Amino acid sequence: MKFFDFTYLGKRPSDFGAYVHVATHDIGFPSKVKTVVTVPYSNQVYDFSTVGGVQPYNERKVTYVINVVNKYGYDQVSMHQLKTEIANWLYSSNSKTELYDDKLPDYHFLAELQEEADLKDDIRSGELTVVFTCYPFMIANKFEGDDEWDTFDFETGIAQNVNFKINGSRTINLINDSVIPATPEITTDAPLTIQIGGNLYQVSVGVSKEIPLQTGTNRIDVTGQGNISFAWRREVI
Repeated sequence: MKFFDFTYLGKRPSDFGAYVHVATHDIGFPSKVKTVVTVPYSNQVYDFSTVGGVQPYNERKVTYVINVVNKYGYDQVSMHQLKTEIANWLYSSNSKTELYDDKLPDYHFLAELQEEADLKDDIRSGELTVVFTCYPFMIANKFEGDDEWDTFDFETGIAQNVNFKINGSRTINLINDSVIPATPEITTDAPLTIQIGGNLYQVSVGVSKEIPLQTGTNRIDVTGQGNISFAWRREVI
């Protein structure tokens, strides 16, 4: 039987014993942050949630129930030892870090175990429930523009060039298929001028991360002499 586990901080539940594995996955969805004002003595409601141009979301929860089998023996002392090893692993990060779920092979979460884990156990086995607090969106494992045939997602992937040679001026169309605007890493080997969305940017040699891509197709006009590349990951709900 194939078990679908998760990887966090370089480890998996099965690293703590052959019979330690995830029993259930609950991938929660984020809720929207709504800012609404009700007009007194009226049924009219004004929604100001997207005044900043983007609908904000609350953090999401990802919950796992892990079957724990005592690999050390049949007593409370060794069971407590195993519980401590697992807890030290799960609680060792003090900020959100990558969480990879086997059921979502193309994406990962940014997660931290903040809530108290719950373990119901006897001397031999138990169930450990852990609730990760996560960044609202799932993040693609691969950068946009990576269209390697063997790993390309033919269902939702977009094949597009993200590396360009500029010789005078050139218009580039980049598709940001995320549900929110993206801020790509832009790498250049010469000073270039970029115009996007009516805004003008001067980029120097090296890596910059200050020019946003809106959702959908972005027209980018680049002038100068040199090479430019864009790197960002898709973010989805």
